[in-house]
Amino acid sequence: MSKSLGNHIPINTDANDMFGKVMSIPDFAMGQFFRLVTPLTPPEIAVIENGVKDGSVHPRDAKMKLASAIVGAFYGQAEAETAQKVFIETFQKGSVPDDVPSSKLIPDKPPSIYWWSRG
Repeated sequence: MSKSLGNHIPINTDANDMFGKVMSIPDFAMGQFFRLVTPLTPPEIAVIENGVKDGSVHPRDAKMKLASAIVGAFYGQAEAETAQKVFIETFQKGSVPDDVPSSKLIPDKPPSIYWWSRG
């Protein structure tokens, strides 16, 4: 779990971002995250790891369980469930979130960081 390895999960982020960060960790790191951050027992973790290894558990499903446990620990189970729904809608179904800001390009202005207008 380190920023330099690209598998850190900041605790000062919102539930949706945290859920997404957990979903993006490498499969091989799941066991370590389960051990360090969730209340699951070693036998429960072994069942998940063995299931991923033998193909009876899809890594995505194991990560969903992990993400729900981690987000639930920091934000509560209701926020974890909402974050999971947002993740599924956005990344699995390809929906666009309702709160995406829109911008209008102004064609007469030269390209720069100030060439758009919110509106």
